[in-house]
Amino acid sequence: MHSAPGDRPSRHPEDENTLRGLRDAASAGASGVEFDVWWAQDGIPVLSHDPTVDRTTTGHGPIAAMTALRYRPCAPRGASRCRP
Repeated sequence: MHSAPGDRPSRHPEDENTLRGLRDAASAGASGVEFDVWWAQDGIPVLSHDPTVDRTTTGHGPIAAMTALRYRPCAPRGASRCRP
């Protein structure tokens, strides 16, 4: 049996960089996933493929220029609104 790591393997495109996306990859049989970690301004690690939140969330700007508290309300792109 051959398995391969997944890059954005979720069946839900709005779940890129989310725990649900990682769980989907595991459920689909991926042997691993590739992702990047960026550091928020306050030193908190943020899972994101991009250095900015623009493409993948409803937010705007570079992760390094925002605190984790500012990043947290950004909803995955495709979601109906920002999380409270």
